[in-house]
Amino acid sequence: SGTDIPQQQHQQQNNELFDIITALEIIEHVPNPSSLLYAAQTLLKPNGILFVSTINRTVKSYGMAIVAAEYILGKVPVGTHSWDMFWSPEEVEQMILGDRATVMKQIAVSGMVLQPPFINMEWTLDRDDTDVNWIGAYQKQQV
Repeated sequence: SGTDIPQQQHQQQNNELFDIITALEIIEHVPNPSSLLYAAQTLLKPNGILFVSTINRTVKSYGMAIVAAEYILGKVPVGTHSWDMFWSPEEVEQMILGDRATVMKQIAVSGMVLQPPFINMEWTLDRDDTDVNWIGAYQKQQV
């Protein structure tokens, strides 16, 4: 199960920190993604890495993640996604770095591209195509 706030505070106070934390395909479903990402950062060890994947807010993502995945192919239930909850790599970078640029550093961003025919669900990474799904890696700096 996930880490709740009292557990997070306990882990911080007792130096129970992590080398890697993942927030994969979740921030587009939570009401306050900035808070979630900040909490994740606080649980990283120095040099630890936070991986975040989500869906970009583009016309292409609307067509692929909502129209195609929900309505045409039925890969996910209708209503799973809300286009206004999709996040660009730049927006997530701002949420993570914000005024904490000395604490966190973006080290990589890449698109996660679904390869045709889409029924096989085969994915590749492509640094030049973050139009739909994408993943970023952010490292906590030594202080």
